Amino acid sequence: MGKGGLNLDWLVQQVQSDLMLDWKAGRENMRDRTVLASACGLSEHQACYFNLAEDDWELALKATCAIPLLHTTPVQSENDQYVDGGVCAPIPVHEAYRRGYRHIVVVRTMPVEYNGEHQWLKGMNKWMKKTKAADLMGLLIEHEESYSKTQAFLAAPPDDVTIYEIHPNKALDSKLIGSPMEALERDYELGLKSGRYFLNTMGRKIARMQTIQSEQWLDKAGAVDSLKAARPGA
Repeated sequence: MGKGGLNLDWLVQQVQSDLMLDWKAGRENMRDRTVLASACGLSEHQACYFNLAEDDWELALKATCAIPLLHTTPVQSENDQYVDGGVCAPIPVHEAYRRGYRHIVVVRTMPVEYNGEHQWLKGMNKWMKKTKAADLMGLLIEHEESYSKTQAFLAAPPDDVTIYEIHPNKALDSKLIGSPMEALERDYELGLKSGRYFLNTMGRKIARMQTIQSEQWLDKAGAVDSLKAARPGA
C-alpha cells in the first residue's frame, strides 16, 4: 500500500542492539552441524545457500527474508542480488537430497494438500507485461512453479530416500505478517507439540535404525580385520 514494505535494515539493527542474538553461542551450537539459509540469486534465478557458521550472517538474514512484494528491492551483495529463497526452493528438499541425506524431515507451515497455485497470476502477468510490476509477477509465478515441482518430489521421492513431514492439518491462525500475539502463541504451541510427538515416535525409530546400521558396519569392519590377521600380507 505504498508504506515501504519490510525494513530489513531495521530488523538486523534490532538483533544487534535490542534483541541481541547470541551469535557466539549459536556458532558453538553449529560446530558439529550444518545450518543453511536459502535465498534466490537473481542473476541466474537459482537457489543458493548461506552457511551461517561461515558466511556473512547479516547478508544471509536479509537475503532469506527479502520476500517479493513485502520487501521492495532485492538484497545486494558484491556478486548478486537476492530475494527470499522460497522463490526458487520453497521447500529445499532437493538440496538436502543432493547433499546426500537419505532421512529427511520436512517441516511445513501449510497442510500437505496445499498447492499454492493462483491461476489469476498468469493472466495478470500477461496483462502487466510492459509494466514495472511484470518482474514481481514473474517471481510469484516462479515460486508457484517451484512449489509444484517440490510437491511432485515429495509425493514420489526416489527409492533411496525416506521423507518425514511435520505439518498442520489445517491453515494456521497466524499470517505471513501482522499476526496478533495470541495467534502466534497458538501456532507456536501446535508446532512444539508436533515436533515432540515426532521425536517420541519416528525420531526413536530413526535412532534405532542408525544404531543397527552402525553395529552392522562395525561387524563388517571386524570381519575384515579378522580376515587380514588370518592372512598375513593381505
